[in-house]
Amino acid sequence: MFIHLTLVNNDTTGGPFNLAYQFLAPYFPHGGISYQDLMFDIATEEKVTAYQQKVDKLVWDLQKQRQWSRVVIGITNHMDNVTRDPFAGYNGEKYITGAVDEFLAILLKPWQVLIDCTNKSYLWFFACGALVNNANSFVTLQKSLQLHHVSESITFTAVHFRPGFTSHLLFAFMEQVLIKHFPIHNTFPHMLSQSNKLGCHTDIVLTMRDSCGTGLKVIKYAWTHIDNHPWGQYLLIQCPDCGLIDAW
Repeated sequence: MFIHLTLVNNDTTGGPFNLAYQFLAPYFPHGGISYQDLMFDIATEEKVTAYQQKVDKLVWDLQKQRQWSRVVIGITNHMDNVTRDPFAGYNGEKYITGAVDEFLAILLKPWQVLIDCTNKSYLWFFACGALVNNANSFVTLQKSLQLHHVSESITFTAVHFRPGFTSHLLFAFMEQVLIKHFPIHNTFPHMLSQSNKLGCHTDIVLTMRDSCGTGLKVIKYAWTHIDNHPWGQYLLIQCPDCGLIDAW
């Protein structure tokens, strides 16, 4: 089961999540796979009610089809780099944000019955890195993942994140985790080796349940380069003081 939740008026044409589903679909010629693409605007109480009613009906229909063994959720959104909060939708003519725990509570609650009935649930958060770069916001995110019983999540640290760069990583996830059933914590380094130049753009944070199932384990993967990204630390190409290129 693929569930793609996209902020209203956020154009995701040709986005990696849909491409990944198209890659996987031929492996299920007799059914057993579904893709749900839903645009959300949950900025007011009325809009929250409308969203929940729409998803409740959708989930009811999906439950009648079969028992879904795995759920892959993709959230495509923008982040407020000041408040470190995700955008919820429009209040009037402007986007407004919501605290990440409240945002995920509203967004995932109608889907919870599907998540709870699966063996594994995965959350891909396609958003700028303000959420994970701030310690308080990231801790809140981790608490929300535990509350909603999400098995594993993948987030990104780039301030100006480009979802299209994750295509190769998603394809590797489909092959290694969903088709071959390798544990994500074992195969993730191999997935990254197939991810072209994603590491030049962003660090990747993998959050998963620990072996006891009561806590979380967090691993941050950073690309390194002896000149441009030593020890995983970003260096400007141009010196901000003298303007010299490759001053380091």
